[in-house]
Amino acid sequence: MNLKELITFQSIISQGGFNKAASHLHFAQSTVTSHIQRLEKDLGIQIFESGKSNQLTRAGALFAQEINQLIKHWEYVKGQVKFYDSEEYGVINIGLVEPLASRYFPNALKKFKIQKPNVTCNIFVGNTVYLANLLLGDDLDFAFCSLPEDGINFTFSPIYEEKIVAVLPTNHPLCVYEKVSLDKFKGYTLLKGGDGCPYRRRIESAIMGLISNPDFITINNISIVPYYVSENIGIGIMPLSLVPPSIPNITIRELDVENDLIPIGILSTNTIPDLSFTKKMLCDFLIEEIKISE
Repeated sequence: MNLKELITFQSIISQGGFNKAASHLHFAQSTVTSHIQRLEKDLGIQIFESGKSNQLTRAGALFAQEINQLIKHWEYVKGQVKFYDSEEYGVINIGLVEPLASRYFPNALKKFKIQKPNVTCNIFVGNTVYLANLLLGDDLDFAFCSLPEDGINFTFSPIYEEKIVAVLPTNHPLCVYEKVSLDKFKGYTLLKGGDGCPYRRRIESAIMGLISNPDFITINNISIVPYYVSENIGIGIMPLSLVPPSIPNITIRELDVENDLIPIGILSTNTIPDLSFTKKMLCDFLIEEIKISE
């Protein structure tokens, strides 16, 4: 059974007979007859009464009721197959924040390349502000990061939440607390991320509301903050996932604040349609790696 045979049967019903269907489809009548014979063979039923080419059997009448939906479904499947096939080649530009880029994406990309060996992936690593600007410039298809402060031009689908913590030098006086409230930072040097850190303004504003003239040191690359903490230069305020377990002389403490979580998810611009099958496959592999680590 193929699509041409279904369309021929549909035309016989809509046009009112074999002859009219042949004329409508620009087929020879023998072609129409051949299509119906093959259709009956594939279905294992007799569609038309013997000797009465325009009269449906009971089984044929039931089949006729479903023919329009069958053809619509067939056309849909055919279109999807062609669409998927067209995505066997191409380029995906993806943006990633750390630690997704180094910790989770390599294995996700490995799995993806097994399925789509001819699709090229260009990887851009940076903070949320950097990736958001690339999206607005049409340099990325999508990014895994947080939602920018001005999120009006973006669509955001959260995947998980990133915990913000205090990173203290070992034996620091604040290590005695299980959770450190922001007012206890008074008198200490605080190390914070650059403008691209999504939590920076939230935490910074909260601290400045409690402490006049706090001592801040800004480090644009947030991932190196723990190394400065290890040298007793200050207290780090950063995502927990970015604190390497191998750095000596540091202690991690939770923040005693109302909300210490930053949503991380898929960011795209409002002008980009829903993710294609192939792009969604790549996203799913990355999400799978994230969930495995939880």
